[in-house]
Amino acid sequence: MGLVKLALGNIYGVVVFALFIMVLGAVALVSIPVDILPAFKVPAVQVMTYFNGMPARSVERTLTDRVERWVNQAPGVANVESRSVSGVSVVKLYFRQDTDPTARACR
Repeated sequence: MGLVKLALGNIYGVVVFALFIMVLGAVALVSIPVDILPAFKVPAVQVMTYFNGMPARSVERTLTDRVERWVNQAPGVANVESRSVSGVSVVKLYFRQDTDPTARACR
């Protein structure tokens, strides 16, 4: 109750305090760094291929094996992991630490 009486008795102080909070919030909002992509610790790429209704074994033979062969040719690949489930092929590529993720591949 004492805080309410203090606020009602000192209207200009409350308005100045509210303006101070708004200015402080605006300064904080402008100074927050914004990045489109997060910082990656390990450069990696994940390739997902969908083929609805195809059994896991067929996905492995027709999709996963081919994608693995194609992506293994990328420069700087350190490790390739793959998984095939019914209708979905997931291939994960992990690159060496010295690989520049923004560099373009040689043609």
